Amino acid sequence: MWPNMLRESSSHKEGGERRWCVSTREFVGEGGALRQLKCIEVEWAPRAEGGPPVPREKPGAEFTVEAELVLIAMGFVGPGRNRLVEEIKLETDRNGFIKRHEGNMTSEPGVFVAGDMTQGASLVVRAMADGRQAAKGVMAHLIQSPRPGASLKMASG
Repeated sequence: MWPNMLRESSSHKEGGERRWCVSTREFVGEGGALRQLKCIEVEWAPRAEGGPPVPREKPGAEFTVEAELVLIAMGFVGPGRNRLVEEIKLETDRNGFIKRHEGNMTSEPGVFVAGDMTQGASLVVRAMADGRQAAKGVMAHLIQSPRPGASLKMASG
């Protein structure tokens, strides 16, 4: 039952809010820095042809969230065509995995990657170790960043 228990962290005690069934539509930035997310509430609806339910946007349920930092935990979605990777124009190897450099930074400054997206499906302990390495790279980037609130994104899998 432990994984199914709703827990409260210090962030929640300090006013952090949980939002369930939300889809991010757009990252909005200015001068290379993230400023906000455009989102919409979704509901899970059955498919006409059967199978697992799919998220459907609720009309009129759009909202924005102020943000300076986004961490994206995607799970294993590659290799192969990936819209987020294509839109950010991340460099990939011949097998479709995201190339990484010092500190797990990708070809796009301020975008980091770890786990399956860089080396393929593997043991969870390897992904965890890789995530820790990426976190060190993120911290080094933030420390070296010339401006406060510099945009920072992380894709992991």
